Formats: sequence, structure tokens, C-alpha cells
Amino acid sequence: MVKRNRRESARRQAAEEQLRKSEQRYRIMFENNPLGVFRMDPEGTVLDCNDKFLELVGAPREKILGFFGADLGLPGMRQALNRALAGEVAFFEGEYPLADGRSRFLRIVYNPVTPDSTSPTDIIATVEDVSARKQAEEEVRTVGERMKAIFASIKDPILVHPYSPGFGHGTFSEVNDIACKRYGYTREEFLTLSVRDVIKQDPDQKSQAVERLKKIMARGHMIFETVHVTKSGEEFPVEVSVSVMDLAGEKAVLAVVRDISERHAAQEDKSRLESRLQQAQKMEAVGRLAGGVAHDFNNMLSVILGYCDLSLMHVSPDLPLHKNILEIRKAAKHSADLTQQLLAFARQQDIVPKVLDPNEAITGMLGMLRRLIGEGIELEWHPAGEVWPIRMDPGQINQILANLSINARDAITGNGRIRIGTCNMALDETACLSLANSYPGDFVVLSVHDNGHGMEQETLKYIFEPFFTTKGQGEGTGLGLATVYGIVKQNNGFTTVASDAGRGTTFRIFLPKFHGNSEPETEPRQYDAATESGGRETILLVEDEPAILEVVSTMLQQQGYNILSAATPAEALRIASRSDRTIHLLITDVIMPGMNGRELAGRLQKIFPGLHCLYMSGYTADVIASHEIEEDTILFIQKPFHQDDLLATLRDILGRT
Repeated sequence: MVKRNRRESARRQAAEEQLRKSEQRYRIMFENNPLGVFRMDPEGTVLDCNDKFLELVGAPREKILGFFGADLGLPGMRQALNRALAGEVAFFEGEYPLADGRSRFLRIVYNPVTPDSTSPTDIIATVEDVSARKQAEEEVRTVGERMKAIFASIKDPILVHPYSPGFGHGTFSEVNDIACKRYGYTREEFLTLSVRDVIKQDPDQKSQAVERLKKIMARGHMIFETVHVTKSGEEFPVEVSVSVMDLAGEKAVLAVVRDISERHAAQEDKSRLESRLQQAQKMEAVGRLAGGVAHDFNNMLSVILGYCDLSLMHVSPDLPLHKNILEIRKAAKHSADLTQQLLAFARQQDIVPKVLDPNEAITGMLGMLRRLIGEGIELEWHPAGEVWPIRMDPGQINQILANLSINARDAITGNGRIRIGTCNMALDETACLSLANSYPGDFVVLSVHDNGHGMEQETLKYIFEPFFTTKGQGEGTGLGLATVYGIVKQNNGFTTVASDAGRGTTFRIFLPKFHGNSEPETEPRQYDAATESGGRETILLVEDEPAILEVVSTMLQQQGYNILSAATPAEALRIASRSDRTIHLLITDVIMPGMNGRELAGRLQKIFPGLHCLYMSGYTADVIASHEIEEDTILFIQKPFHQDDLLATLRDILGRT
């Protein structure tokens, strides 16, 4: 009995020792756990906790033990109790406020203690500070949202694809909404495509894409231009800025694609404007050259025509010499007509502008035009109902229509049709972008269309240049369209041409609307050269071309005028200052070395107040107006002139005194 009691006592002591050691080990693990640990009963009262838990919640032990866990503000306490009582492990994360005003994010795992599968007797909870992880996650989330916002806010398409061997361009892994909108794909469709699906379907483009990708992977960045294609097949030029980046540990390519259609259009507009400027400068230079040549040629023709007129006065019409002189005069007159065409191109043609109704002016020409183009070609006239008035020389309208009609006639083989029309057109700055050399304003448009063989685009570049012609030898001078160009420019208008080989040609002449009030034009007084040509007045003649000085002096002397001739302005001033007779008229060239005609006239009018001045020049009134002579008050005769014209002009001037 005693022995049995001793054995039981020994077993009990051993069990107690084992329990003590177990509790000691538990306590050591409980206290030294790197996580905060606390124990609750099934009602949620905190029974025990380790120091780490106290550190995490920032409270002394007496503020924790014996208190209901839910009242301590521990995250998920009430839900955890319900799940623990059901035998489930529960975990919650939440923000825990500390006494000093700070807070921590805690992760608490609630484990029910269920010995022998009975109802929980205790709940052991482990507590971990996850503030650092939460902060990192928040930063990642913030950066992610920021990058997503940036990605979405960029107004250019963005395409991301992984780099893969072989072709190198993997399927797109990311695109922005702008890319979907510009290319016409849904996001889901886009993410099944690769670069080869959006570049121009051209073998060269694809091979270039492969080579570019190799350089991009080597350099890390590249900017280049290429052509992309939308879902609908539209091709558009792009500038692509490509960078290599790491995406989840893999190499990826990010491309920002900029549509440069507008840039290309602007460059094309710039090139077109530069081309127009170069063409205008070339035509201006050619015009100056043509005007200068015509001026010098007119001087020589003045001598030829002058001596012809003088010779005819002394040769009987019955003699063969008389006929020869007439032929010389005829050839000189024809040459003078050619110089007039050059002057028209150079915008130096002598003109008398009038306010015109374009429809009336053209209607009066139709009979002449029909005779000009012949019976095999039908002439159609399509005037607008009411066209605005214009102000120009009526003869210039005739020149424009005659030259354009001849040009149209020569472009037609066999039977054909020429259509002439008019209309009003108001141009704004936008409309002017598509019309070379145009400017905003109100215009009357004169159009001439033919259904002839048309012209190649290369030919159109040169059609307004003097002496350029596509006609055969002896079939044209090459001055017809040059004359049209000069007349239109002289009247502040512009010309457009549309033509295609085999489809005919359309010329459109834009003439500015006249905005003033029309005034009746007075007809110049007519003189009979046989009865009113001579005179006895004293005339000072100044001309730096000796041959012209000689022939004009002879002409006037034979008509009874007293002529004082001078080869320079300085000589003219010396003669005038020494003259003992009154000088009634000064006839002077305009452009001379040392002093122009205007300066000479001004100085002589101080010696002879009221002195009239007649200017003569191979240039025209509007040109010499640039030499300080008012065009509206000018008395002017253009070289070459006939003797009768000169004498009639003199009687007109001298008859005013």
C-alpha cells in the first residue's frame, strides 16, 4: 500500500515536473516570440500577452490584461471571435492608433485552442507590424496610379511590346486609349497584334523595322520616321520615339508614336510656297530682262521708223524705192509689235484703263474670236448673270482672249470645243492656300477651257516664260501666254492653269473687282496731220541716244519747229541758260546718265515758268512714274513712234497754251 502510494506520488511529481518544464518552454517561446502574442478566453478577455505585443500596441500590461479585446481597438476582434468559436483560423489587417497619436498597420492571426476537438478554450493571436509593407504597397500603388494617369494623359499613341528573338517584335502587352482610337482597334484586338501589323505592308518597311530594332536594343533609344497603317487601311506618316525598358525582369520596347501628317502637310505647303516664290522671282527677273531688251530695241526701232518716215517724204510713190521703204517700215512695225508683247509680259505695256462690264466687253469680241479659231471648233459663251465691274484697258481684254483662244485652238486636233465663261469669286485666306500667287479679295474670274490634248505637268512649269513654246518651227513666237501673264499681273490679278495630257486645259484669269465709281472716258482730240502738223515754236530736245536725237530733230525741223538739241541734261541746261529765245516745250528722254528727265524739267521750269514737258521712253508711263514723275499728270509718248503720232501730240500740247 505504502509502495503503491510512493509510486503514484513519484509519477505525479514527474508529471508535475514535465508540466512545469512544458510551461517553462511555452513561456520562453511566448515571451521570446518575434511576433506579438496575446491569449484570450472565449469571451474575448485578454488573459496574457508578451512584451512584443505591448511594444506593438504601445501600452503597459495593466492596460491590456483583463480588458475586452474589442475595446482595445484591435483590428477584426469581433469577427475573429465569431470565427474562432466556430473553430476557424482568422486573420485581419488594420490600422491601430497609438497613444502618442501615431498609428501602425497590424496583421493579427487568431488561432482557436480546441483540446480533444472540443469547443475552443482559448484563442491565441499573433500580431505582426506590417506598416513598412503597407507603406511600400501604397507607394507602389501610388506610383502605379501615377504612371497609369501619365500613360493615359499622353496625347500620342503608346505601344509596349516585349522583345523576342527572331523577328524581335512580340505581341503588344500594353497600349493606351489614344492608340486604340487612332488605329481603330479595340484594346482586346490591339493586344493580339504586333508591330508587323501596324507598319506599312511593304517588304522594305518590314526589313527596316528588323534592322531598327537591333539598333534600338544596342543603343537603348532611337527616334525615326516611318509609315503606319490603321485597321481601315489608312496610311499615315509617324515619328516614333522608342526606348528599351525592363518589364517584370524581361526586355521590353516602349514606343511613343506621333502622327506627323500635319507636319508633312506643312512641309509640303512650305515647299510649294518656296517653289512659287522661286518661280515668281524667276518670272520677275525674266520680266526685267525682257523690259530692258524691249527698251533698247524700241530705241533702235525709233531710228528705223523715223528715217523711213523721212525717206517716204522725199521718194515718189511711183518709184521701186518707195515700196522698199514701206517694206522696211512694215518689218519695223512688226518688230515693234513684238516688243509690245515683251513689255506686256514685263508689265510695262502702255495702257489706258477704263471701268468695264466684263460680259459686255467679251460679248463684243465673240465674232472676232470665232473667225480666229475657225469653223471646225465650237465656241461656247457662258457668262454669269451679273458680274462685278473691273478696271483695265479694253485692248488688254482683247489680247488675253485672243491669245488664250489661239492657244486653245492649236491644242485641238480636228473638231473640238472652246468654252469661255465668267463668274464672281470672293477669296479668303483659306481659299488662297490652294491658288498660286493669289491673295484674298473679290475677283471676276474669266475662264477659257478647251478639250484639246492638254499638257504634261512638267510643261506647265514653263508655259508663261517668254519664247517657250511646244509648237513646231515657225508656228508660234512663244509670247502669247507670256503676254497674258504680264497683262494679268499689270492689272493686279493672277492666273491658274489646270491641265492633264489628253483631257484638255482650263485657264482661269482672276481680275480684281473695281470698287469705285465709273466715270465717262473722254475721247482724245483727233488731228489732221496734213493741216495741223507743223509749227514755229522753239523746242528743246534732250536724248542720250545720238541716232534718235538726229532723226527726231530732222523730223521736227522739216515741220518748221525751231529745235535746240542736247545729248545730255547738263548740255540742255547750258543751252537753255544761253538761249535768247523762249523755249515753248521740252521733249526729253526719262532715264539718262547724271540726271533723269523729271529733275531736268524741274530745273528748266525755274528758268521758263509754265514750260511744258513731253517725256519719251522705250519704257512706259507706269514705269517712269517710279522716277518721281506723277503718272496721272504725265505727258508721254512711247518709243518707237511714227512721225504723225509725234506731230499730233505736239499740236495737242502746244495748242493748250
